[in-house]
Amino acid sequence: KTAYEISLGLVGSEMCIRDRYLIATVGVLTAVFAGTMGMVQYDIKRVIAYSTMSQLGYMFLAMGIGVYSLGMFHLMTHAFFKALLFLAAGSVIHALDGEQDIRKMGGLKNVMPLTHATFLIGALALAGFPLTSGYFSKEAIILSSYHAEMGNFVFWAIALITAGMTAFYIFRVYFSTFIGETRSPDAHPHESPLTMALPLVFLAVLALAGGFLGPLVDAFLAPVFGREAHHFHDGVLETIALIAGIGGIATAALMYQVSKDRIELMKEVFAPLYDLLFHKYYVDEIYDFLIVNPTKAIGAFMEEKAEKQGIDFAVDEVGFQVKEVSRRSSFWQSGRIRSYALNMVAGMVIILLFVVFLLIKMLSLIIFIPLLTAIALIFVGRDNTGLIKIAGVGAATSTLLVSLWLLFAFDVNNPGMQFVQTLHWVPALHINYLVGIDGISLWMVVLTAFLGVVSILMSLNQKKDLRNFIALMLALEAGTLGVFLALDTILFYVFWELMSVSYTHLRAHETEADIVCRHLVEKKSGGGGGGGGGGGG
Repeated sequence: KTAYEISLGLVGSEMCIRDRYLIATVGVLTAVFAGTMGMVQYDIKRVIAYSTMSQLGYMFLAMGIGVYSLGMFHLMTHAFFKALLFLAAGSVIHALDGEQDIRKMGGLKNVMPLTHATFLIGALALAGFPLTSGYFSKEAIILSSYHAEMGNFVFWAIALITAGMTAFYIFRVYFSTFIGETRSPDAHPHESPLTMALPLVFLAVLALAGGFLGPLVDAFLAPVFGREAHHFHDGVLETIALIAGIGGIATAALMYQVSKDRIELMKEVFAPLYDLLFHKYYVDEIYDFLIVNPTKAIGAFMEEKAEKQGIDFAVDEVGFQVKEVSRRSSFWQSGRIRSYALNMVAGMVIILLFVVFLLIKMLSLIIFIPLLTAIALIFVGRDNTGLIKIAGVGAATSTLLVSLWLLFAFDVNNPGMQFVQTLHWVPALHINYLVGIDGISLWMVVLTAFLGVVSILMSLNQKKDLRNFIALMLALEAGTLGVFLALDTILFYVFWELMSVSYTHLRAHETEADIVCRHLVEKKSGGGGGGGGGGGG
């Protein structure tokens, strides 16, 4: 190796050592941090949840000091007994009609013998009682935290103290829940059904015997880490760890069975420490102060200034300007038949010219027949119901005929898009007028055109503002067809907005006489939503 390569190796080695110490430090601090909070909580599930955090700290400690297979082994055994504890806690909560406060439990040992036995097995495994799964994995990590290459006295001491706390808080829950007299006279506890009992028994067996799977875990992970896991043996340290676990159990029994009247006295004596742990080191309060409350304040400011005074004002102003333009352009509604006839003829000429221009471009034709007709109807007088009905039925029928032509002209042997039409719309932004049809969208187009004819025919008896109603129906049909045929994202969005706006205005003009029509419109709009996914794709 060159001197440069050697220097890189040394730097990498130093960084590896530093990072591993950091991981181990985070692990032991997490273990003791979560363990202390679990000692004073009253929610049975919350105590077990904090225990999970604490045991994850042990796993990180194992990774940091280099005993990777022990970390994975503890992950496996922890899954056994922690799943057992959570399920047993759920059995208790189920029996007490949803109660989770251990201060309102007690005396369940005889009422729920199976749940009691399985919870006790899980608690013993979590506490590291000899021959349980937790004993083999957790005690091995504690021993390695002193003897491993990256281990030291500080890691071992913190892990040992956490082991004692773990045994204390889980048996605090056990004694408060199952031993003594019931503290919920109104509850009627009962053993859980077989569907809950069988998983408890299965997990209890694994929590007891899972520790004997350690050699299999070592052999399985040896190819990954390149070596067999080294197991340390130290009778003194093993005895101390065992005493710590049993001492935690004994302390819980002493406080919650023998000297329960002294618990409140101890809370008063250690009130500052108790309040700190009960409030979880005020992490939630600090988080609210630093994150939640400023976020709410920013949100309130944005709602008042940006939304109400900015966006809402802009939208309202646009609406006002549109209304003003509409008022000024109302001269088209002159009441003169000649003017209406002239406008009608002009519109028909425009449509015919467009048809000639798009003579062989059928996809554009099927979209713009209803759209241009809807635009032309705006310039027709509201009282000219005969012309409005003819225009609406004619446009819908023409659209249906074009869709049927597409159905028969479609090449079923061609799996790709057919009748594709491309027009560069905004070249600088790569926005194109791009439409096409495939086997799925073809049937959606035919169905939409058919429902368009049915909807127009059923709305001919509309007495209130027939002109706008027919125009909106045609615009809705054009937007729905465009959604099914659009192959460009921006074009799809334009047709989607046309469909949505038309539908919104149709609902705004709804009367009791429109219920049947609205039912068909909703079906057609629902089809548009499904086609939107296809168009977007």
